[in-house]
Amino acid sequence: MSEKMENELTIIDEEGVEQKCRILFTHHSAEFNKDYLVYEIIEKDAITAAIFVQNDDETGQLFPIESEEEWQMLDDLMEQWEDEGEGSCGGCGGNCNCEGDCECENFSDCEERPE
Repeated sequence: MSEKMENELTIIDEEGVEQKCRILFTHHSAEFNKDYLVYEIIEKDAITAAIFVQNDDETGQLFPIESEEEWQMLDDLMEQWEDEGEGSCGGCGGNCNCEGDCECENFSDCEERPE
């Protein structure tokens, strides 16, 4: 499946605010020929994902996921991750406004998911 990691990273959101994040897992898709990073924004207790492109200096950049096919693939991976006992919520991984009773069918249904 995907590589589980214990690393943290800091992202800068749209408003220029630094957000501390915990990397949940990474995944390379041969179908899309892209690397993905699934991570939790710690202070918001929100899980999301992005396309990861590594730079030459071992740093990287995150880019938004734009296709529904990619989100569906990540939905499936999140479900598998949760089934393995790693996740804490229903279909969305806790990235919702369900207040502990997840009502989301899958990760892409989440109200807080970045567009």
